[in-house]
Amino acid sequence: MPLWKRGAEGGMAGTWELIFQIKWPDILDIFIVAFVIYWILLLIRGTRSVQMLLGLAFVIAAFLIAQRWGLVTIHWILRNFIDSIIIIIIVIFQNDIRRALSTMGKNPFFSVSPVSYKPSLLEEVAEASSILARNRHGALIVLERVADVKEHVEVGVELDARVTRDLLLSIFNP
Repeated sequence: MPLWKRGAEGGMAGTWELIFQIKWPDILDIFIVAFVIYWILLLIRGTRSVQMLLGLAFVIAAFLIAQRWGLVTIHWILRNFIDSIIIIIIVIFQNDIRRALSTMGKNPFFSVSPVSYKPSLLEEVAEASSILARNRHGALIVLERVADVKEHVEVGVELDARVTRDLLLSIFNP
């Protein structure tokens, strides 16, 4: 009989027996899995992937409920959907997978640390934004941090310039 079954039947004594049989590779395994899950959550935080992941969780929950309640048609449809789940996950999360692989390639410690900007840059952007708002002029300013915005930028002219209030006002002046 497996140890985990004996622990369930033997009450607290079986539980203590199970705990004392945990070895250091088991603890290492748990920490590695926890780290990977934490890293993935950090990577997808603030992206649309969280909503898509919740949608997939809903589909899986519906599949389990349909299986439990004997809803044959719904179970058949969802089973056929779930059979293709690996391909679906790769297609849905391709940008996040690409970003994760590039992050792993850049940094051996897999840290997902956002870019930090100098306070002077943020002050310049804030001042320019205030002036533009006061004059009722719109401006779309994106400061890249964790998420890569290169795929959203299709055309434009790259400026090799220091960001100042005057530069931003001249760019967004109608």
